[in-house]
Amino acid sequence: MSKSLIEDERAAIETLIGKFSTVSIIQQLWKGFGAIYRVEKDDGGSVILKHFNFAHETEPLDDPMPNSTRFSSFQREIRFYELLANASAAQVPCFIASKEIQNGNGKVMAMEDLDPLGFPGRFKNRCNLSFEQVLPMVHWLAKFHAGFWRNEKAAEVMWPVGTYWNIEKRKDEFQSCKDESELVKKGEILDEMIHSAKYKTLIHGDGKVENFCFSADGKKVAGIDFQWSGLGVGTTDLYYLLTSCYENFSRYGEVVDAYFKFLREFLREEIQEVSVIEKIEQEWRYLWPVIVADFERFLITWNPNHWKRNEYSAAQSKIALDLIRS
Repeated sequence: MSKSLIEDERAAIETLIGKFSTVSIIQQLWKGFGAIYRVEKDDGGSVILKHFNFAHETEPLDDPMPNSTRFSSFQREIRFYELLANASAAQVPCFIASKEIQNGNGKVMAMEDLDPLGFPGRFKNRCNLSFEQVLPMVHWLAKFHAGFWRNEKAAEVMWPVGTYWNIEKRKDEFQSCKDESELVKKGEILDEMIHSAKYKTLIHGDGKVENFCFSADGKKVAGIDFQWSGLGVGTTDLYYLLTSCYENFSRYGEVVDAYFKFLREFLREEIQEVSVIEKIEQEWRYLWPVIVADFERFLITWNPNHWKRNEYSAAQSKIALDLIRS
């Protein structure tokens, strides 16, 4: 969606947000599937517009995921903002409105602009943050996971399995992989170990550092981009976050401990039985190497030379395979 298309659809968009003047592109969505804009309103203030292009026909050559799956992810994100955002304990943008455009081939969603709300900071992937800089995102994840504990609406409207790398969403890619490693051969077992977990909640599903907005002092964050949000094990989000921005592998254990400290605190507001909280932590800690191995398996099948593969992921994958053999 270009600025000219916004002008073409001005009448429809103004029914959502009122009269507006300045439009600036924040970023294009993956492979031409839409874009995100900041729109300055005539009556003051700004809103964020996210455009989803359902008429996109080209299947990206370097991405075996079907367009239909991506289109479904757009619908899930709209559902998150429409039906769940206001119930989130962790900070997320509030939903304003959404509307079909382009004769039904596109949709725009309007939501709060987080910059004027005190979250102007952004980091790029591979930024290698400090332990202290990572903690606000860890805190956010724990609060998000606890806040949606056994939320029936979330289970009903979001992905049955969160993340974009689980085998079901990328079945053709997995089945066509020529890699003969044990990790790939045991991929379906790893996948099943995670998805058969007794304790699951709503996870972000794409919680990389680029999907967080930071306060000016870096002590608070808000989360964005919920296309792949669905049910899962909370530490799946935690590991994926670390792969995007934290390379101090020797302190990963401390980050995991911090996550569970926050999670216990927030779950006490949702669960009466302390023993249940202890069992959640026990199961999710046990699954940590399996979660790492599952993501490593995905990278092997998608992009075996990816920079997120390292000595830590290799070591944890070995532990996961030992668990399978035992």
